[in-house]
Amino acid sequence: LGSVLYHVMTGALPYPGDSFPEVCMAILDGPPARRPSEVRPGFPAPLEEFLERCLMAAPEKRFANATEALQALSVVDGHLSGTGARRRAPLRGRLYLAPVGCGGLDPESCSIVAGSLRNDVAAELGRNKELIVDLERDTSKLYDYEITSTLDMKGSTGTYDLKTALIRDGRKTVHKDRCVVEEDDEWARQDQLVRAAMRMLRVRLSQTVARPMRTGPGRRSDEAKRLSRRARVILHRGRSKHVITATSLLRKSVEYDRYCADAYAVLGEALVRKYLLWDGDLSFIEEARDNADKALTLDSENSLAHTALGFANHLSGHLEDAQREYRLAMQCDQDEWFAHRLLGSVYAREGNFKSATGLLQRAIGLCPTHIATYDHLYNVLVRLDRYEEALEIADKGIECARKQIKAVNDDMDARLHLAMLYARIGRDDDARTEVDNALELAPRDGYTCFHSACALALTAGPDDLERAIELLKSARGRGYYLRGELNRNTDLDVLRSFPSFQELVN
Repeated sequence: LGSVLYHVMTGALPYPGDSFPEVCMAILDGPPARRPSEVRPGFPAPLEEFLERCLMAAPEKRFANATEALQALSVVDGHLSGTGARRRAPLRGRLYLAPVGCGGLDPESCSIVAGSLRNDVAAELGRNKELIVDLERDTSKLYDYEITSTLDMKGSTGTYDLKTALIRDGRKTVHKDRCVVEEDDEWARQDQLVRAAMRMLRVRLSQTVARPMRTGPGRRSDEAKRLSRRARVILHRGRSKHVITATSLLRKSVEYDRYCADAYAVLGEALVRKYLLWDGDLSFIEEARDNADKALTLDSENSLAHTALGFANHLSGHLEDAQREYRLAMQCDQDEWFAHRLLGSVYAREGNFKSATGLLQRAIGLCPTHIATYDHLYNVLVRLDRYEEALEIADKGIECARKQIKAVNDDMDARLHLAMLYARIGRDDDARTEVDNALELAPRDGYTCFHSACALALTAGPDDLERAIELLKSARGRGYYLRGELNRNTDLDVLRSFPSFQELVN
């Protein structure tokens, strides 16, 4: 387990060698030649400790079994929950916690501990405000969860066996887990058993929280999915009004079916865009993550939710977490075009132009009406000195943009990236015309002002540069969050020597 996870998470082999004997000798020598954090800077310390214990040379120092390893991984998951890793949705419903049974050779000696243990677990579960915990079974109530357990005390070792039952539509699914704690102090042993049990229970209960019922009156699932798809198309047109319209459709989608994972996932993406359009308010990022988490609770393989989480991590500076989520999105659905596009843009900014090229080409194949992808791919091909291919992509992007604008006149993303493509290939007058058309349609929109400034910066005429800076000021005044873009957007490089631009950066 340790060797496989080391390879998966670092991209390197823990025991490298040019031949089978060399690999064997490396294993016999003890720990891996390099710690995971030496191979991949920023590797989480709790996860590194887990891998190192898996790879201990002495068997008795490794995890005794898979149950013990799972328990340790649950602890790691808890440590990582504040660093961009996916958080679990709050527990809700009604739960019956049965009395703890006593096993082993001396059941009487554990009966007092068992009662206290049950009360402590009930108190911890009760901290979830939307979860009702019953210690006495009420036959008039329907339960979402039932927990039965047994405790075995042998000297300083306590073994707590749990059976967690999920009940849906009259059907019961049971998960079994075991918590083992060795501790001489009786109070410390009980506390550790409670903590270990809660880690297991959170995993089990949150895997199924808010799962959709198989049947239910009033659900309009097909209409909810249709609205979600329509909302995402509108969302990618760029303007503030498009985000508002898409958000309204998504709220309606949730009204049709509150178990529609796609609705929550796309709502997460919409909230990330609100972060950009409404002054970089981080509460939108948190709300985006909450909605994406809810979508993944309903459908653990929802590609749109992984993309939304990646987008949130991307814009908030957690690039490693963003890349992980984009890859997960593509694993869940190979046709999730936006994940391809966003991961391609991350690779391009990191200088990995070869990998970026394939991802962006795939994104264009999946969604040829999204003109920004052509613009990104043009830049990548230029950096690879593939100028003829870059010009072909620019021409193809211009052709597709014209068709898209003819079909949807206020697709601002298509119009402004058409202006950028014109500017990149030297058609400056055409670029200025498209900027003028965009500003005539939406003169007070922050997104429109910002991207118009980028297009004019690329034309680089003296009047264009002054106008670009004024448009950046207008974008900021309209709420567009400039800070990250001003520092890293290479389209604006020509403006950096202007004192008025430096005032915007500072």
